[in-house]
Amino acid sequence: MDDARYRVEELARETDISVRNIREYQDRGLLPPPERDGRVAIYTDEHAVRLRLIDRLLRRGYTLAVIKDLLEAFAQGRDLHDVLGLEEVVSRPWTEETPTRMTLLELRRLFGWQLTPAIIRRCVRLNILEPHGLRAFIVPSPGLIRAGSDLVKAGIPLRTVIDVIEHVQEEFDLPAERLVQMVFSHVIPADIEGGLPVGEELRQLSDIIATLRPHAQAAAHALFAQSLTRAVNTAFEQVTTRAVGQEQKDAQLEGDTIA
Repeated sequence: MDDARYRVEELARETDISVRNIREYQDRGLLPPPERDGRVAIYTDEHAVRLRLIDRLLRRGYTLAVIKDLLEAFAQGRDLHDVLGLEEVVSRPWTEETPTRMTLLELRRLFGWQLTPAIIRRCVRLNILEPHGLRAFIVPSPGLIRAGSDLVKAGIPLRTVIDVIEHVQEEFDLPAERLVQMVFSHVIPADIEGGLPVGEELRQLSDIIATLRPHAQAAAHALFAQSLTRAVNTAFEQVTTRAVGQEQKDAQLEGDTIA
């Protein structure tokens, strides 16, 4: 069957991408030039597939410059779908939580007067909340919100909870980076020709990383659990030490009074 043939307006309707964007992608070298039928530009299914891939990557947050590099990998002996398969494995969320939508009223029911506009702005900056429409938010981690609510109910100020979350986020970046770099430096060496393997080796790389993901998660969970154990033991030791010291002071004061 012959490939479908489109004028630019028809291609825009087929892919749900504006004529303006199609022309911009073409100017930036992301699309191969169209065929010509006299003065009319004619596009094919190849252009439609390429446009859908560009749109998919843009939705994932890639810049046009990075997308161009990925598309050029096709011309260097790599199957673009294999490159995208690796990207999909690497960028898959590292959580099984399902984001949920919460209204401002629902959040205020959880946190009360402590949920000030300043706190909301901090939560948005820390990606705890994502604005979604009028007076509503997407919550990427419902579990984090539930934990925060329980801490506030236990008497810990919400501002303190947010302070700790911000500090922990920053401190977690370093061990996360070390774990990821350990894996990447061995499975994708910096000196590999062209930056990525080709053919079957590229497909095998996707399988390797997919296999390692749960092990990395288990290792991170185990290390954090050990750190929590040490921190709790240290904190409880400090509490008991203070308590024993206070008892000794009370006993001494009582003895002095009797004397």
